[in-house]
Amino acid sequence: GVRGASNSVEIRTGASTTVACTFDGSQNATFAGNVKINTGTTSSDAFEIDASSLTSGRGMLMYSNSDRDTNTPLVYLFDNNGSNDGDSLHLRNDGAGDYLRCYNEGNVHAKIDINGSVIAGTGSAFANSTHYFVGGADGSKGAMRVTSSTYGQPVLDVHGTSTQNNDAFGLRVRAGNGSAWIGDFQESD
Repeated sequence: GVRGASNSVEIRTGASTTVACTFDGSQNATFAGNVKINTGTTSSDAFEIDASSLTSGRGMLMYSNSDRDTNTPLVYLFDNNGSNDGDSLHLRNDGAGDYLRCYNEGNVHAKIDINGSVIAGTGSAFANSTHYFVGGADGSKGAMRVTSSTYGQPVLDVHGTSTQNNDAFGLRVRAGNGSAWIGDFQESD
């Protein structure tokens, strides 16, 4: 049934006294159970949020204070068609902000910035950060560049963990024609 109470609309199922959905006086909806969305066509968006009017709010906030199991993520994307050629997730940012930021305890630990660089580190200002730059098509950077601001530690530490007693090597540098080379050694840029 449907009835109004305190400037709200409540939706109940059958003869049950439990409210399934409530619309309050500010047009906010609260669902008591799980929400499932299906689309009837092959080309439409099953779920769409238009947040064009937001300036300081979020388009979506998913919050949890539960103690979940190790293999129970808060968000789970599952593409189950083995013939699917589409991507599972697209991130698009036409502005100047980062594509992605990963936080722990309020500090940024990894991000993908607007230039496509992957940066991982610790501290609110990446004080002890390691930067991995993936070169762009303009040739302004190499295929990968590693920088570090940690004093007294190597910029790059290649550490093999295999326990096999063999002639394995720690680093291989190869050119496109199969020959190995190191261009030069520089004290600074």
